[in-house]
Amino acid sequence: MKFLRDKDGELRPSLVYGETVYWLTIAGAVVTAAGSVLAFASDANLLDPAVMFAAIWEGGTVTDIWSRAGSVQPSGHWYLAALPSGDALAMTGMVAAIFSLVPATVAVGWLMFRRQEPFFGTVTMLAAILSLISVFNIGLGNL
Repeated sequence: MKFLRDKDGELRPSLVYGETVYWLTIAGAVVTAAGSVLAFASDANLLDPAVMFAAIWEGGTVTDIWSRAGSVQPSGHWYLAALPSGDALAMTGMVAAIFSLVPATVAVGWLMFRRQEPFFGTVTMLAAILSLISVFNIGLGNL
């Protein structure tokens, strides 16, 4: 982890953030690719991929695509209950890649507090909390 430090041995927040997002996004992409291969190579899916892509290219609505491909439109984190299926595994990888900014932001916030920069640490932690609220779909109803 020497490359994450500056010439004085201090951790560089930009590199901590960038490396965290980079590697978690790569891991999410690998899981997404594995899920996509599984979705096309087996019948272990919630949706029929051929029907789903045909409906997408025809310009169907989300509800129409889900109903034509074999299911009703789910809500929330539907993929967690169906992880063995290829399409759910692909969605899990995408969510993991998107979620990568949260641990990266928390790491930088912790680093800011450690550097005695409470303003930036607080702002960073608030950004992480706002990101978590959006990831977990907390509050605000149907605005």
